[in-house]
Amino acid sequence: MNISEEQFDPKKLYVLAVSGGVDSMVMLHVLGKILKPSRTIVAHVDHGIRSDSFWDRELVQTYCQQKEIVFEYVELGLGSEASEAEAREARYTFLNSIKEKYHADAVVTAHHQDDLIETALLNVLRGTGIRGLCSLASSDELIRPMLGVSKAEILEYAWAHSVVWREDSTNKDLSYRRNWLRQRVMQDMDLAMRLSLLKIISTVSILTEQINNEIGEFTSNKEISRYDIAQLSYAERLEVLAGWLRTHTALEFDRRTLELLAIETVTLEKGKKRSLAKGVWINSNTKVLTLHIGTNR
Repeated sequence: MNISEEQFDPKKLYVLAVSGGVDSMVMLHVLGKILKPSRTIVAHVDHGIRSDSFWDRELVQTYCQQKEIVFEYVELGLGSEASEAEAREARYTFLNSIKEKYHADAVVTAHHQDDLIETALLNVLRGTGIRGLCSLASSDELIRPMLGVSKAEILEYAWAHSVVWREDSTNKDLSYRRNWLRQRVMQDMDLAMRLSLLKIISTVSILTEQINNEIGEFTSNKEISRYDIAQLSYAERLEVLAGWLRTHTALEFDRRTLELLAIETVTLEKGKKRSLAKGVWINSNTKVLTLHIGTNR
C-alpha cells in the first residue's frame, strides 16, 4: 500500500475519519502500523440516512476497543432526503469539532485516487472552475494519504489482510450523481484514460497553487473587500470566490452559485444577507461581504 509515512509525525495527534467502509477500514489498518494507538482518535459519523447504519458504528467501535483507540461518534439524523452536500458539511463540522476537543494536529480521511478523478469530473459538470479539478488535496490540517492509491489496490489490500468492512447500500443508488459516475463512467475507464486524467489534474494543481499565491490576500479570511474584488475581471472574480468558499467551507457549490456571488459582491444592499446553503450565508455592508457558517438567523 503506497502510503508515505513522511506525512505523519509520531509525536502528533490525528483524528481519523472512519465510516466502516473498505476505504477507511484499510486506512485504519495501514495507519495502525505507522502510528501508536495513543496518537490517533477515530471519529465516526452516522448520518442517519440508512436504517442499517448502526452496524457500521458497531464494526468501527469494536475495532477501536480491540486496538485501544479512542472512539468518538455522532448520530446526525439527516434522513433519507439529505443531499450529499448537507451530509458532507455536517461530517466535516463534526470532524473539526473532535480535532478541537482533543487539540489534535490534523484530520485524516480515506479519499483515494478514484475519488480524486470522480471529484474532478463532477466539478467539471458543475462548472466550478479550474480549481474544481484539484479540490481533493492534502494540507497540514486535512491529510489524505491515499490519493495515490486506486480503489483496486485498496480492495486487493483488504482481501490480502482480511480487513473486515461494511458495504454502504446507498452506493448503488444512481440518483446520486457520484454513484452514477462511478458505475457508468469509472468502471469503463481504461488505464490510458485514467493516466491522462491524472496528468491533467496534476498540471492544474500546479497552476492552482500559483493562482492561490496570487489571490491569497482575498481568500485568507471570511471578509472580502467589495471594492477590491470589483476591480477584477469577471473570470478572475469567479476564481477568487471559488477559492474563498473552498478555504472556509465544505460547500459543494456550482457555477450558478459563483455567478450569483460575482454579481452580489457589487450589488447586494447594505445589511442584506443571502443563504448559499443550510448554515452558510453571506452578510453585506458598505465595504465588505462576510461569510458566516453556523445557525442561519
